[in-house]
Amino acid sequence: ADHTEISMYRAYMDVINKAQHYIFIENQYFCSKSAGFGVQNQISDAILNRVRWAIREQRKFRVYILVPLTPDGPVKDSATVRCILYYNFQTLFRGSSSIIRTLEREFPDVDIGEYITINSLRAHDYIVDRPITEQIYVHGKGIVVDDKYVIIASANLNDRSFMGNRDSELGAIVEDNAKVEITMGGRAYLADRFAYTFRMYVFREFLGLDNHDNSVMDPLSDETYHLWRQTSLKNTEIYNSIFPNAPSDRIQQWDQLKSKINESDIPECNMKLIPRLKEVKGFLIETPRKFLTDGSLEPHFLDYEQKVLEDYVFQ
Repeated sequence: ADHTEISMYRAYMDVINKAQHYIFIENQYFCSKSAGFGVQNQISDAILNRVRWAIREQRKFRVYILVPLTPDGPVKDSATVRCILYYNFQTLFRGSSSIIRTLEREFPDVDIGEYITINSLRAHDYIVDRPITEQIYVHGKGIVVDDKYVIIASANLNDRSFMGNRDSELGAIVEDNAKVEITMGGRAYLADRFAYTFRMYVFREFLGLDNHDNSVMDPLSDETYHLWRQTSLKNTEIYNSIFPNAPSDRIQQWDQLKSKINESDIPECNMKLIPRLKEVKGFLIETPRKFLTDGSLEPHFLDYEQKVLEDYVFQ
């Protein structure tokens, strides 16, 4: 055959291109064309174009992106983990053609943070009265758009899953004939019941809200978006103040990164801050944009494992 089966990729592109109000994407990977290096899928371009449209039309528009804090495995000891992290960061905010840097360059007078938020998840608990923490590893793959379209699938957001010539994937796009009246941007809006209830369940869980809290009914509103951002920022600040070994913007140099990270190590001087963990709401945190900015994530192609990843996993 002279073609591959890429209906899932086309479905993602279609619902993103239709977005009028918001996009919520949760994925284990986020490697798209804006990373460079010959990556083919254009999910990042589609997101860029929707935000460009919203800014030029002076419309409110939100993009919620959820990815793992770091890939599964030790950052310092695994070329695989470093490569995935590098491509994710290049796509989202670190590369010269990344989503964030492109928008900041094209619209220097616009606060891009009012349009796009990039987050991860973290939890904590106690063992013998001593707190421990770990990221909640984002492994889900899905997208919700405008409380109208939902795609739930096995596909990672990379060429290996989307371009049809590597892994076999399975997914479904859900549109619901049952409707529910909500507000979108403060105006009356008719949402698909499944998309709305699914998105509400996710938002409530991540923000630490109870099952009857309707304060996030409107995903476009300043109230919902700023609650999301403020919750993420506060949770991040609390965790970073107590657990200095957890991946964060504080760890920018390779020599600051321990070979075997114990995220739950707490210096004696931080013990007095432990009560602040009671202020954490839900699981939402910031994805650290300055983590290992010293270039140590950049692929070194003399490494055999890295070369295999470059040639066969992402391309």
